[in-house]
Amino acid sequence: MALFICALVVGVGLAIPQSTAPGGSAVQETATSQARAPSSAPQPAASPVPVAAPVRLVYASLGVDMPVRTLTPTPEELAQRTLDPPLTKDAYWLSNYGRPGNGSTDTTFIISHRWIGEDAPFNRIGSGARPGDHFLVQTQAGTLEYAVDSVTDYDKATLADSPIWAVVPNRVVMITCDLDDPWGKNTVVTAEPVRK
Repeated sequence: MALFICALVVGVGLAIPQSTAPGGSAVQETATSQARAPSSAPQPAASPVPVAAPVRLVYASLGVDMPVRTLTPTPEELAQRTLDPPLTKDAYWLSNYGRPGNGSTDTTFIISHRWIGEDAPFNRIGSGARPGDHFLVQTQAGTLEYAVDSVTDYDKATLADSPIWAVVPNRVVMITCDLDDPWGKNTVVTAEPVRK
């Protein structure tokens, strides 16, 4: 039996900063993702990719190729400064924040749970990501390549006030729970676009 193990929060979920734009309350396309080795992974674009919503995450060195769903935190979730994503293995882009690509104006946040007893893509990302790794983010407009800058564990109680929420256009931040302390810590992977 698989056990859900994550809570991206202050308590349960993801702590989010207070200075955010209010949004609707919606998760779009909540199909279950497949954790599989990429077979026909998208290739990074040779020319600049315009800003667009992320739709796929490919972290080939970790065998991750998964869809990215849209999640729009409600005004209540923003006011409470916590977010618990749907109980799936899918990745979720927080649409209240940035979109990746040329012309990005904010950080792109992608979140997901980790699981015990089953393989899940963010199990591998949370425990296997290393500075210098490269991964791809496919958007509605093309594919972008990113390089991991840091992998850091944060206390859930202080995540909302951490530097990860700084506005850094075109930066990608992936957040999941820490398997050693799933109720007390989050693992955060930050990455910048690869300049060619």
